[in-house]
Amino acid sequence: MLSEKRIQQAQYVMLSVAMLLIVGTAILPLFNVYWAPAKWIYAFGAVLALAERLTERYQGANIRLRRLYRMAKFSALLYCVSAYFLCFGSSEHPTEWLAFLMAGAVMQTYCMWVHDYEVKKENKPKDSSVMMEFLIAHHLLGLTIGLCAFLCIGLFHPLVIKGEYYFGVKVWWVFLLAGIGCGIAALLVHNILAQAVLGVAAFSCFWSILEIFEQQERVHKGWFPRNPRRTYYWDHEPKEKR
Repeated sequence: MLSEKRIQQAQYVMLSVAMLLIVGTAILPLFNVYWAPAKWIYAFGAVLALAERLTERYQGANIRLRRLYRMAKFSALLYCVSAYFLCFGSSEHPTEWLAFLMAGAVMQTYCMWVHDYEVKKENKPKDSSVMMEFLIAHHLLGLTIGLCAFLCIGLFHPLVIKGEYYFGVKVWWVFLLAGIGCGIAALLVHNILAQAVLGVAAFSCFWSILEIFEQQERVHKGWFPRNPRRTYYWDHEPKEKR
């Protein structure tokens, strides 16, 4: 009979391997790597993540923690749906799998943040806001939020460029779903810093919807390289109108 500690270690290894497989195969197109078996490795990682989540049990009385465990299982299920669309989805909608991946990632991130908060609140209720107290006492909260906003904006700039290059403007609804997910998460978390970061991420996603269409026009003007594997709307226009 395995001890509780051994079971937790095995679950941690399973989830870590699953996430490495999912993330590792999902980002391959960003590096111009198109490997046929990658989608099946992605699917294996998604199934492994779901198997790990199904083995997790919460025996405590905290209703919110119990709900978080259920949400974590649902996030793994979203990975499996994403894998299905990646392996068997229609070529007319090649980004469906990415939408479910983003939704699962947002939900999992929320579960991790809130889970840590709830555990700390149960075990050390007086020390749960030490970092926030430090930032507020030393007047660093505003600078920290500003730094997070700067990093978030810097992250979304290449995401828009790469997203338009590989998937076109159809990827706009991925940013919409991610923005809605971050907005909902910002309303649910208690930590002020987490609320601010999620809020910045949400509106960065919404702004990226506009930017993805602007990026297509920049490609049209020749400011950015076009993807030779894709067909653009101006390819069907007469040359004098381009």
